[in-house]
Amino acid sequence: MDERVQKYYSNCKSKELIARDLVQKVYEESGVKHDHQVYPHQDEDTSKFFKIVPIAISDEDFDIITRLPYPGEDKRMFENINTIKNILIFFTVLAAISIIGALIMVFQTLSKLSVTP
Repeated sequence: MDERVQKYYSNCKSKELIARDLVQKVYEESGVKHDHQVYPHQDEDTSKFFKIVPIAISDEDFDIITRLPYPGEDKRMFENINTIKNILIFFTVLAAISIIGALIMVFQTLSKLSVTP
């Protein structure tokens, strides 16, 4: 495999593992000057600085993991469906009100035209 393709695949794999919260904390060594770029997070309990590193995983296990839904994804899907459902109900009611208003205007116009002196 080409080196650039391998680097791209590794980067995508790392991002996917981090997105799925399959990570470990790597703490900085004590006695070393703190570098905010390398260790950007601080542990609230120990006040030590750390970086987030995706766990080491084989390509076969990674393929299995990517087929699984994200944690809580099912719940978000139902929330999205309910939101879409509410929007559709709103526009249906708005359309019904508009049609009723248009019918009232048509009947008023027809009643004015049909009056003969």
